[in-house]
Amino acid sequence: MTPDDFISTGVNRRPTFFGCYPTRNPTEYPMLIYLPNSPPLNGDNPTTNFQIAYTPVQTRIFIDQVHNNTIGGVLLNTTGSCPHFGKCLQCAAVDRAQYTTSHSRSPDFCSTVFQRYCFDPQNPPSQSEVPDRQFVFVNPDPQGVSGALTVFAAYKASLIGG
Repeated sequence: MTPDDFISTGVNRRPTFFGCYPTRNPTEYPMLIYLPNSPPLNGDNPTTNFQIAYTPVQTRIFIDQVHNNTIGGVLLNTTGSCPHFGKCLQCAAVDRAQYTTSHSRSPDFCSTVFQRYCFDPQNPPSQSEVPDRQFVFVNPDPQGVSGALTVFAAYKASLIGG
């Protein structure tokens, strides 16, 4: 898979499991669970950017967005998260041990999970399955620390004498 394929299929926008379908036992490769640092599923503005310092407000929003993306999974063709994504991660976590010992898959639920989240190079996902994502950084705290310092500098005589 090339970087262009990674982007054109939308894998960079959604949780994806790689290596779901081994052909040998023991398996020839591990299962990889990719959780992207992608814009929020619900269409909110992303708060991550390539900058060196973040204000406390930016940091809190960034961590909240990463947390929601990590535990949320994705419901295809919606801006919603998967209410069962935690269980999906459990399926992925125990899959190799179960495959190695019994050469079979987990129950029906896990089969559904693998159909949704496993990357299949013969039938790659579409970028359009994860709609309405915002990719332009919008600063949620435009004043930040520098704004507070500017105000302090402008009124320091009043504040000190005050």
